Amino acid sequence: MRLFRHTRRDAGPLLAALGLGAVGVVAVPWLVRHALLGMFSGTCTVALIVWWTSNTVAHVHLHTPILRPRALSRLLSLYLSALTLVPQTIWRARHLDHHRGQASGSLRLGLQGCVEVGVVAHLALALALVLPDMFFGAVLPGWLLGLGLCQLQGRGEHLGGHAGGISHYGRLYNWLWFNDGYHAEHHSRPGAHWTTLPALRPAEATASRRAPVLRGLSIADALVGLERLALRSPRLQTWLVERHAAALRRLAPALAGRPIDRVVVVGGGLFPRSALALAQIWPKAQVTIVDAEAEHLERAREFLAGRRDVAFVLGRYDPRSPPAADLVIVPLALVGDRAAVYAASGPPRVIHEWIWRRRGTTGVVVSPWLLKRVNLALP
Repeated sequence: MRLFRHTRRDAGPLLAALGLGAVGVVAVPWLVRHALLGMFSGTCTVALIVWWTSNTVAHVHLHTPILRPRALSRLLSLYLSALTLVPQTIWRARHLDHHRGQASGSLRLGLQGCVEVGVVAHLALALALVLPDMFFGAVLPGWLLGLGLCQLQGRGEHLGGHAGGISHYGRLYNWLWFNDGYHAEHHSRPGAHWTTLPALRPAEATASRRAPVLRGLSIADALVGLERLALRSPRLQTWLVERHAAALRRLAPALAGRPIDRVVVVGGGLFPRSALALAQIWPKAQVTIVDAEAEHLERAREFLAGRRDVAFVLGRYDPRSPPAADLVIVPLALVGDRAAVYAASGPPRVIHEWIWRRRGTTGVVVSPWLLKRVNLALP
């Protein structure tokens, strides 16, 4: 009796899934017993299992079932449902709707689907009752994080409205992910086995040098999300303003002899910490906040109500057209060419960067906790 339906190379995905199951059973309970760091590591382990399995073994199995005997094939679906805490019948139906280009409609689970839902529900309930610390401290948050990574993966595979998919031809990625990078090829032939996808590569396929999950991750969006967290905590807001004011105070000697009467703050609307910090260093300066989001500017007006020395402009910053100012503050979340910001002529620029990126004339660390520094670029 043949075990594999298509090729013995499917032993790779199968063994990988079984190995991850062993990791989940042995490593996660061990990790969560080791204080906060262990709980965090357990959460990340669960997230990686859910994310990787869903986009590799589960994806292969739903398109081209791995095992030939029908009973074993259904048993593998049950195992993958338990491993990812996602019933594979539901995952398969939603994914095939995606390939058809239609929204997910009503779903008939059938006997297999009902058994999968029962397995997932009973497993989650058992973990919550027997090992509540592990379930609520690592499994549940790791599962949610894994689903979030799956969302980023899907977004990156079709970024910019590419319904036919965007491929990534990195050798290491495709070795680890069983040719998942050949996404445009997969969309052109959804029933093709993962081992045959490299041979289907068309000359006109849209490709990216970045792996899908990184392609789908917008650093600017992530930073805006963190900014929204600050809006919920007055203490955090105070601390952020103090840290940025201290950094600007340490940069001020490098600007000695230059009048700082007009300052443009780029993208500083959502939580205007730069404008608030500037008031401590150059209290008489006229500040103009330039932001591309009207909602962000409305938020800034609330924080800076009554300040006549602050103006608000809906727009974008173009380093090739220097604004009429004595100083420009550029955010870490800038969408655009950062090299052009450093090379631009015009007024001095204080540029927020990751803590490891030392550029410009001089720079200081804002806070190691924020992983941020500010660099000063002089004309």
